[in-house]
Amino acid sequence: MAERDLYEILGVSKTASNAKTVVVTYTIPAAGGAWDPADNGTYTVALAAGAVADGAGNGNNAATLGTFAVSVPDTTAPAASLTASNITAASGGAYTFTVTYADELAIDPATVGAGDVIVTGPGGFSQVATFVSKTSPNGKTVIGTYSITGPGGAWDFADNGSYTVSVQAGQVRDAATNPVAAGAVGGFSVSIAQSDTTAPAAALPAVSTITTSTTAAKTFIVTYTDAGGINLTTLGTGDVPLSEGFIAWRAYVAKNPDLACHKLMARACPHLSEAEAAAYEAPYPDSRSKAGVRRFPQLVPEKPDDPNWRWSKVTPGDRRISMKLWRPFSGISATLIGSKTTPREAVADSISSCAPVTVTSCVMAPTRSCGSLSRFLTSRRLFKG
Repeated sequence: MAERDLYEILGVSKTASNAKTVVVTYTIPAAGGAWDPADNGTYTVALAAGAVADGAGNGNNAATLGTFAVSVPDTTAPAASLTASNITAASGGAYTFTVTYADELAIDPATVGAGDVIVTGPGGFSQVATFVSKTSPNGKTVIGTYSITGPGGAWDFADNGSYTVSVQAGQVRDAATNPVAAGAVGGFSVSIAQSDTTAPAAALPAVSTITTSTTAAKTFIVTYTDAGGINLTTLGTGDVPLSEGFIAWRAYVAKNPDLACHKLMARACPHLSEAEAAAYEAPYPDSRSKAGVRRFPQLVPEKPDDPNWRWSKVTPGDRRISMKLWRPFSGISATLIGSKTTPREAVADSISSCAPVTVTSCVMAPTRSCGSLSRFLTSRRLFKG
């Protein structure tokens, strides 16, 4: 019997033509359930010593009885799979990826090399990948590493889109010369943010002349514009002196822990009805719940070296809530509470009619500060206690 299947005999049958001769038939299973190319090779049938005895009890000697061969043609093509990461940052270097070739028997490593794969993408992009290297963890698998350069020699915003990696016909083969089927094996995407190298513009409208002796603060407006949006975290950092009105307001809230929030709203937003203004007075279990609106004025930086400037200039990407004062306080304030990662969306959320890229486009309208002021009053948990 075949030595490898010595203990896997399915059945034994015997026929005795006479007492001196017995014909025995043995059956063994196909390896893995079926005879296939993986089972190809020579099988030896050997007789174990003492396995058969005669009538006198004499056992047979061990012996090799013969061999048989399995030779099933290999007609199955090897498979290919892609491992590639997406491109999210601009780069002038080559982009590298790997393709794994696998076969049930063996990949011919000599066939893995230049010309194996091609990459196609937006705008008619088509580039045969440069072969870099290959490794073979076992005879059945070969991993090829390839690279391409971006359109125009670099990867940038203009290259955004989906790219497809395809194996070319007749390139990689297995040991039986079956080729990997031509076609796409996967893809990757390019999503690079557009580079903004243009600085925002600042404009100072005509400022009226001071013609009389006065102690009143002088108010002026600077309009900042940018096609991509103004980073609001860079405003209100103590570079413009605070007005006397704001300083007085800061002192007032510091000395009055139990603010009359409904009166504050009625004064800042005169269009509110008495009932609407009264709604801002509830619910406040105690004065500690009004800590948010009382704490905010203390955070507005008064001069460039004020420690509180850090609250206004939050690092982009920081998800903390940050407050911005857009103009010196003069009885009407325009403020913003919002995420620092989407300045333009935050502007729209705070004052819905603001132009997204012109910071001062709406700060002079008296009623438009109400949305921001109401957010201070309703976000009492921010600085509670």
